[in-house]
Amino acid sequence: MLLIFSSIYLFIRNQVVPKDAVKDKFQENKIREYFYGPRNNICPHVFTMEFSDIKLYKIGTPQVPDSCLPAGMVLKNTYNKILPIAPSRIIRLRKE
Repeated sequence: MLLIFSSIYLFIRNQVVPKDAVKDKFQENKIREYFYGPRNNICPHVFTMEFSDIKLYKIGTPQVPDSCLPAGMVLKNTYNKILPIAPSRIIRLRKE
C-alpha cells in the first residue's frame, strides 16, 4: 500500500482588520451603562475616607464540627451570620 501526502502552503498576511464602528459604539454604550445605570440614574464619583472610618463585615462563618461544641448544643445556621472585621492591612492578603 502506497500513501502519498502533499503539503499546501498558505500565506498569512499581517494585516490589521479595522473594527466595526457599530461594535465600538455598542461596547462604549455597555461600559457607560455599567457605570451610569441603564437609565443614566447612577452617578459614580470618588471621595476620600479615613482608614479608621471603614467598617468591614464578613458574611458566614466556617462550619464547626459537632465534636467541638459543648454537650447538647445545637449549631444554628452559620452561613448567614454577619461578623464585624477590624480593618487592617493584613486583610488585603487573605484569600477566603
